[in-house]
Amino acid sequence: MSNIISKQGRNAQKLEKSDFEKSSNHLNERVLEKVSLYLQLRLENKTFKVGKGNEKWEWSEEYKWDIFPKAHKEFMKGGFNKNNIVEKVNVLKKNNPNSGSFANFREFDDLKKITEKDPKLAAKLFRELFNEKVEISRRIDSFIKKAKTIDKNAKLGTALFGYIMAVFNQKKYPVYRNKTFLTVRKLLSKDKEWQSFSLGEKYQKFTNLCLEMGMYFKKNKLLREIEAEGVKVVPGIIALDGQDYFYILEAIISNSKDKKMNENKETDNLKNINDSEKENAKNLSKNLILFGPPGTGKTYLTVNYALNITHNDYHYCDNKKRKDLIQEFNELKSKDRIKLITFHQSYSYEEFVEGIRPVLDSDELNYELKKGILSKICQSANKDPNNKYILIIDEINRGNISKIFGELITLIEEDKRQGKENEISVVLPYSGEAFKIPSNLYIIGTMNTADRSIALLDVALRRRFRFIEFMPEYQKTGLNKKEINGVNLGKLLQELNKKIEIMIDRDHQIGHSYLLNVQENSKESLKEIWYEKIIPLLQEYFYNDWEKLEQILGRYDKAKKTGFIVKMTESEIKKVFSNDEAEEYLDAVIGKVHKYSSNNLILALKAIYQYD
Repeated sequence: MSNIISKQGRNAQKLEKSDFEKSSNHLNERVLEKVSLYLQLRLENKTFKVGKGNEKWEWSEEYKWDIFPKAHKEFMKGGFNKNNIVEKVNVLKKNNPNSGSFANFREFDDLKKITEKDPKLAAKLFRELFNEKVEISRRIDSFIKKAKTIDKNAKLGTALFGYIMAVFNQKKYPVYRNKTFLTVRKLLSKDKEWQSFSLGEKYQKFTNLCLEMGMYFKKNKLLREIEAEGVKVVPGIIALDGQDYFYILEAIISNSKDKKMNENKETDNLKNINDSEKENAKNLSKNLILFGPPGTGKTYLTVNYALNITHNDYHYCDNKKRKDLIQEFNELKSKDRIKLITFHQSYSYEEFVEGIRPVLDSDELNYELKKGILSKICQSANKDPNNKYILIIDEINRGNISKIFGELITLIEEDKRQGKENEISVVLPYSGEAFKIPSNLYIIGTMNTADRSIALLDVALRRRFRFIEFMPEYQKTGLNKKEINGVNLGKLLQELNKKIEIMIDRDHQIGHSYLLNVQENSKESLKEIWYEKIIPLLQEYFYNDWEKLEQILGRYDKAKKTGFIVKMTESEIKKVFSNDEAEEYLDAVIGKVHKYSSNNLILALKAIYQYD
């Protein structure tokens, strides 16, 4: 944190923490990573460069401090009754800015229809919405449920309620933006845990996070009053301060990602490296990570990358048979020029670099210093400076990077390596030896984004690696031309991934290699991969959320032979339990996947994905 900024912070208006809804301590290093940059943007008028042209992006959120006090005064005047409730909605819509709007204008139209159809009930709903004796999640969900009795087609989203609640009390309630919530959710590694929230639960969770962030600013005295565009931006409006940071955090991450992808994105999903990559290959980093969803060919292509590097010829693997490439790869492994490891949660510095290990000698237990795989390959590379050495780390994101690399994370930078301008060495903690990373060592990692998003990867590691993205490829791999009894496998996978991207995110798509392994003209092979690979992966993604699985795979229809999800009926549940016991489970959605014969599976896939 910059000393200038932290010293400029001053006491915010006194506001007790008990005034706010209770929130647990969620803030972590990834969430707080951009605080210093945010303070420079908000307090010091600094700019942030984005995109190919390095366009300047700056903080311009002062309008929120201007709009809410005015809207609050007008909106709350005179209470809420059947005679003024329609006008209240007009006030909300009028104060919703055209640029940087807080909610969709169409939702105001739906809300207005509700107030016009039943003004008495609508006024009551607003009064209940502002009853703070009830949790905000329950208030919002109740409002939506009762509003649907007036107009079942009304669309009322979380952003609309965030805006209404912020107008009601901007100190306690933030405006809501779904993209911002999803960004913070990813940074907190809560993607799967929080994905089934109701609209009210989503808003309550976001509110708690904003209050916690706002209290962080207040407690550490990081904010001060500024004036921007004639608006006084005062600190201490806790929910607004927290929301503003998360909104800017999301913008910084999005723009950084866009810039990074413009510079580095290379989506090679063929067996050999494509033309665009060959043009940039001479600048290939000595620290490289291949990342993407499962089954997109990352581990498969480490062989190509390793051989191209060792031969110093980035065309080397072109048009060579896979069998020959694997044979040469294994020969280099046997000579210790290529080493392959897989990171996991228990993998440690002692295994990777060096550590003290127990050794049983006859009947005595002794302890010896053992070199780890990184130390061994560095030692080999130092003795053979004319050849290139490769360390391949599969599933690099599954390990605790800080714990495994320790102080050596700095040494892997290209300019910090042995013989380079900024060469650095460290003294190893167990042996006391000086240690450097040789310049002829290349590190290739693979990363499955379904396990952990690139945004959540250790910051120190992200700065020191070049990233190449691998996404499902339907045309270049030939999957779009592959058919089993009329089922086009490329179109099948593409339809699945469209739904997955909407329902979860693009990092959880299913890779092309799953269906590339289907044997030609074999319905049995398709059935095996469908039920033993793809269905289990979907069940893992959705944690047996049968409602969502039904949205992807369809409800089983015995007569039409379509759909896959079979839900247990109320009568079936009552057959298992007594009437009293069954009541507890009647609201539960319990299901299973229907297994078709090979012939009927073809019919079901054609019906669901509308193949000719």
